[in-house]
Amino acid sequence: MFSFADINECDINPGTCSPGTCHNLDGSYRCICPPGYYLQDEKCVDIDDCAQTPDICIFGQCQNTAGSFRCICPEGFQLSSSGRRCVDKRVSFCYTKFENGRCSAPKPLNTTKGECCCSAMPGQGWGDPCDLCPNRTSNDFSMLCYSTGQPYGTDDGPEDTDECKDPNICHNAQCINTDGSFRCDCHIGYTLDSSGVNCTDTDECSVGNPCGNGTCTNVIGGFECACDEGFEPGPMMTCEDVNECSQNPLLCAFRCVNTYGSYECKCPAGYVLREDQRMCRDQDECADGLDDCKSKGMTCKNLIGTYMCICPDGFTRKPGGEGCMDLNECTAKPRVCENGRCENTVGSYRCRCDQGFVPSSTLTECIADLCFGLSDLCFGLSDLCFGLSDLCSGLSDLCSGLYNRQGFCFTEVLQTLCQMGSSNRVSVTKSECCCNGGRGWGSDCEICPLPGTTQYKKLCPFGPGYTTDQQDIDECKVMGNLCKNGRCVNTLGSYKCVCNLGYTTDITSTICIDVDECAQAPKPCNFICKNIEGGYVCSCPRGYILQEDRKSCKDLDECSTKQHNCQFLCVNTIGGFTCKCPPGFTQHHTSCIDNNECTSDPGLCGPNGVCQNSPGSFSCECQRGFSLDQGGQRCEDVDECDGEHRCNHGCQNLIGGFRCSCPHGYLQHYQWNQCVDENECQSGQVCGGASCHNTLGSFRCVCPSGFMFTQTSGVCEDVNECSSPQNPCNYGCSNTDGGFVCVCPPGYYRAGQGHCVSGVGFSSSTPPAVDEENALSPEACYECKINGYPKKGRRRRSSNTTEEHNIQVEQEVITSASVDVDDVIRFNLSISELSANDHIIEFLPALSTLKNHVRYAIDFGNDAGLFKLNQRDGVSFLHVSKNKRHHLLPGVYYLQISGAPMYGKRELEALEDEKDKDYLSGELGETLHIKLQIDLH
Repeated sequence: MFSFADINECDINPGTCSPGTCHNLDGSYRCICPPGYYLQDEKCVDIDDCAQTPDICIFGQCQNTAGSFRCICPEGFQLSSSGRRCVDKRVSFCYTKFENGRCSAPKPLNTTKGECCCSAMPGQGWGDPCDLCPNRTSNDFSMLCYSTGQPYGTDDGPEDTDECKDPNICHNAQCINTDGSFRCDCHIGYTLDSSGVNCTDTDECSVGNPCGNGTCTNVIGGFECACDEGFEPGPMMTCEDVNECSQNPLLCAFRCVNTYGSYECKCPAGYVLREDQRMCRDQDECADGLDDCKSKGMTCKNLIGTYMCICPDGFTRKPGGEGCMDLNECTAKPRVCENGRCENTVGSYRCRCDQGFVPSSTLTECIADLCFGLSDLCFGLSDLCFGLSDLCSGLSDLCSGLYNRQGFCFTEVLQTLCQMGSSNRVSVTKSECCCNGGRGWGSDCEICPLPGTTQYKKLCPFGPGYTTDQQDIDECKVMGNLCKNGRCVNTLGSYKCVCNLGYTTDITSTICIDVDECAQAPKPCNFICKNIEGGYVCSCPRGYILQEDRKSCKDLDECSTKQHNCQFLCVNTIGGFTCKCPPGFTQHHTSCIDNNECTSDPGLCGPNGVCQNSPGSFSCECQRGFSLDQGGQRCEDVDECDGEHRCNHGCQNLIGGFRCSCPHGYLQHYQWNQCVDENECQSGQVCGGASCHNTLGSFRCVCPSGFMFTQTSGVCEDVNECSSPQNPCNYGCSNTDGGFVCVCPPGYYRAGQGHCVSGVGFSSSTPPAVDEENALSPEACYECKINGYPKKGRRRRSSNTTEEHNIQVEQEVITSASVDVDDVIRFNLSISELSANDHIIEFLPALSTLKNHVRYAIDFGNDAGLFKLNQRDGVSFLHVSKNKRHHLLPGVYYLQISGAPMYGKRELEALEDEKDKDYLSGELGETLHIKLQIDLH
């Protein structure tokens, strides 16, 4: 008995699989090649990566190495971490314009080509000579730029471009660099336009009226307010009401009341404002009709600050105080009606004079009768001067009325014209007027004689203050404008003034002059005293206000009363205030200027953060892949692989990012952080002679329909459809190269795709000639022609098809002869020999899928109903209608018969689930249509 020992080819022939590994097998061996090699003829052959993947070295030259490759970068380029990209690190001009074939307007700072062309504000060209930047939709842009705003970095990921290095990128704004882009933060008073880089002046005046009670004027970067009168700019530039009363305590004589946009001066009761609307004067309640004296039967008398009701001359106040009653002057006045007798009248009295005296014009005095006795004198002289009685009579009348005439007294005479305004319009005698300082008297303006003249002495023999008849003159009555700012009191031969508060008499006691209280000691005011007519006003220096006593001052709290212009914080001080700013601001007079921490300390947020200034503070924004630490000023790497992550097959953390591991059949994309399908078909050798179809994570080898891929041999082999457990044919199957043929029972011919035909028509006529081209054309074959046309809709067989044994068909019981369904089939039949039971033509389905699932019908040509198509035992046949046979007449009849599959929806779905979708249409192709020409004779 022989025994066999295995030969270890790996030991006998060292280096057989070099540089791979040799694994001995029972009776053989196998070579396992390392990455970068493929097996060919039991040898590991180096894969030329440079030839297989032309774009494997981007911007570099690929040099193949044993089992791998390497990229050789040009000068100025740096190899990326993946070894597949040369990153351009050259620095040159970045041009912003390209016109007339020339680059112009370079940016102030030189950049790399990626920074220039990939920026969010890209240039038009780069370098010297100028190399135009690629279009953003082109492949060149995708190779140069990771994305818009981000060129490739040396880690094969995006590298942020700091567009803010260009000092001119933002106009009237601060440039803030962001991950992959930038933004422009406009200065106060500017608005970003649609370009995203230009900040235009904001016309604040066009949106409402920010000034409020004022006129807005737009200026570059802001606006100015021209406030209306009574308003001034506040902390927020809006015109706010000015408290004139607080700013100027001396604005009003008595009390100042602030109003919106203005102020009002108020006076105490009994006083009204003067024409200047600031000082107060006494209100004449009597002249203004504000008294109630008339209802009491009394006369109103104005007083300083008030009024009183008095009784008219000849009356006195009733004991109860309300109303007046008649005054009995005869008993009330001493020495009344001297040289006569007093008689009381209602409201007055009259004198009954003694002999030698006559009553005055008012009948209240008895004056000497100068003509008393003249009548006797004239009577005695009658003999001497006849007719003088008339003269004496006239002298008597003259004497009685000489000193009793009444008229107005005037204190001003201009060119012999008495001024009406200088009279108090009280009727007096001439002596009462002229002996009391009057200048003119009477309706004819009789000029008063000057003191010291003869006329004056004759009119005023007793001097000033007395009438011609030596009666005291009441100056207060005759001269109504005496004692201004005071009260006039008559005295014997003169008068005196009793002055109002704030006034005093001069040395003559006949004039009230203002008292300067501010010059008195002690001063009535603690700080500032201002003398005014009839009084004084106390005021305080800036920063102080009057207390309730209106004399002393106290500190004005400008902060609580909002009388300051501080932008943020107000701190009250004695006599003033100071402005303070919160942290993050710098004091500038009354305003606060924001401290830009980002510009003062560029490294405030570290290398991986972007500083964002805000009013009074700042914040750090981290780039993608980083997060703020607890201090809020440093950006730390985020471990995306810690906890939940998006990687399904392992995760690798990187500084500022991460990478996902990929399963078999997938590769890490060199640009995006994701797994992409590995196209195994690119090698061109995985399927040998078959077609390689790439799938997600794998591939499959596909052969033409009717063939199946064999993994061991790497070729497509014919599939024997006839060996399938489910025989595709009802009567016999014959395998062909790439297909099969369904044959028909004896006496039947193949028709169309999957049908058999026979009948008396064929036996009585010449059998159809066999089409040599279609002799083996199957009705349900793969990749073959049916009646000269390609098979429709057949699926291709893949490598998962199972090969079975062929079903042998006995050739003696079948036939492969066929009829051409495109031609008309002619039958020549005798009417006398044709019965209703004769099958003119029979139909059988050759395909197993059509068994019991096909329907044959007459399409047209049977309008008279002479023919019928019935089915019995699976056979469909055409015969003469039994009821119409006697209507048959010799002639030619043309019919068309069709055969169509009959499947319910669920049956068809089940069939397609078992086979392929559209399986039935692929098996049958076009619906069967047969044209018949029946010649009856």
